[in-house]
Amino acid sequence: MALIKKYKGLPVQVRASFCFLICAFMQRGISIITTPIFTRLLTAAEYGQYSVFSSWLSVITVIVSMNLYAGVYMQGLVKFEKERLVFSSSL
Repeated sequence: MALIKKYKGLPVQVRASFCFLICAFMQRGISIITTPIFTRLLTAAEYGQYSVFSSWLSVITVIVSMNLYAGVYMQGLVKFEKERLVFSSSL
């Protein structure tokens, strides 16, 4: 109960970062668990198609994330106009 109270007392940004961290670990965990299942159920050609799709998804995610990062950075510069150097160094 004290842990939940402490969690709710954290700033919104910290809670959001914590949720993203948990989701990232869950995604990696699921992929580690499903890989042996996929290799047993799929043929070599089908697993190859899945691997190529997964690789493209990873590349696209990186590109999309960079665009999101740039948008967040620009919004932060506008919001923290007087503290731009502090904001830039924190990112």
